[in-house]
Amino acid sequence: MKTTKYFHLYQDCIIVKGILNSLLIDHYKGKIFNIPTVIVTNQILKNRFIHNTESNCELISALSEDDFGYFTDDIDTIEKQIVWNSPRNINEIIIEHTLKDFYNLDEIYSKIENIDAEFIQIRFLEYSKEKLDKILTLLENSCIRTIEILIPYIDKTNTEEITKELSRNHRIQIVYFYNAPYTKSMQYENLFTVLFYEKNLTSGRHCGIVDEDYFITDIKNISKSILHNSCLKDKLFISQDGSIKNCPSMPQSFGNIKNITLEKAINHTNFKKYWNLTKDNIEVCKDCEFRYICTDCRAYTELTHNNEEGLDISKPLKCGYDPHIGEWTEWSTNSLKQKAIKHYEMDKII
Repeated sequence: MKTTKYFHLYQDCIIVKGILNSLLIDHYKGKIFNIPTVIVTNQILKNRFIHNTESNCELISALSEDDFGYFTDDIDTIEKQIVWNSPRNINEIIIEHTLKDFYNLDEIYSKIENIDAEFIQIRFLEYSKEKLDKILTLLENSCIRTIEILIPYIDKTNTEEITKELSRNHRIQIVYFYNAPYTKSMQYENLFTVLFYEKNLTSGRHCGIVDEDYFITDIKNISKSILHNSCLKDKLFISQDGSIKNCPSMPQSFGNIKNITLEKAINHTNFKKYWNLTKDNIEVCKDCEFRYICTDCRAYTELTHNNEEGLDISKPLKCGYDPHIGEWTEWSTNSLKQKAIKHYEMDKII
C-alpha cells in the first residue's frame, strides 16, 4: 500500500518555536501539543507539513488521533497571514469604585461611552448594591458588549443574592468574588462564570502572574500577542480617585478624569509606548514556546534589560518557566529574582 508523503496540519493550527520545545496550537479547538524544536526545524515544512517517515510515526499517530490534520501527497503554497485590527483606540476599560467615589458617576460613564470601548471590568473596592445597579443602568444602552465585575466576598448568602440579581444582565461574562475563603469556579445557569479567589484581585501587586492556568488559545488573543503587547494594547484604567493609567499596576498617571478628557490622556506620548512590544522582543520570552498564549506584564519585571528606545524588555517577574530547560519553578523563591522582588516591595506580600 502506498504511503502518503506528508501529514498536513489544519489551517487553524499554529506552531510556535521555542529554543528547546515548540508548541502546536489549534486555536479553533483550543488544544495544544508539545513538539521538540529539533523536529519542527528538521521535519516540518512551512510550519504545516510533517514528513510521513518511520521516525515521525509516533508523532504523526498522536496528531492524527487528536485530529490536528490529515494525510496528503501535496504541499500547497498558501501562506497563513496573521492580522489583528481594531477600529478603536481603546477596547478594554478597567474602573474602580468605592462607597464614595471621587468623581461623578454619570459624567464618567458618559466619557467612557464617548471612546466606544467594547469591554469593561468594574472593580468594587467597597461593595454597594445601589451603585452597581446604577452603573448597570448607565451601561444598558452603551457600546459596551462584555462586562466583568469584581466584588469583595462578604458571606455565602450575600454572594448568592448578588449572583441571582446579576443574572438579569446578559452582558455580564464573569463575576469575581475576591478575598473569599476558598478558590474555585462555577457556571451560573449557563449565563456567566462565577470565580471565587482567596486573594485580593483589586491589588495591583497581584497583577502579572504567568501561569498555565491563565493561557488563552483563541485566535483573537494569539494574533494580538504576535503583533502587539498582549496586556497593555488598547487598555485604559481609571482608579477610584480618578487617575488615568494604561494599567492598574503601571506607575505613570496621565491625568485625572476630573480635569482631563480620556482622549487627551490616551494621546499622551507615553500612553502607548509599550503597545507594540511583543514577546518576540522580550528577554527569555523570545525563546519560549508559550509566548503567544500567555500574558505580558511590564509593571513587574526582572529589571535586567532595556532596549535602545529605553523600554524595559526584561522577563516578567512573576513567571517561573525556563524555556531553556523546559521546567516550571516557583518564581517567588528564585534567587535571581530577589533584587527585583525587593525593588517592588513584593517581599512583604509573598
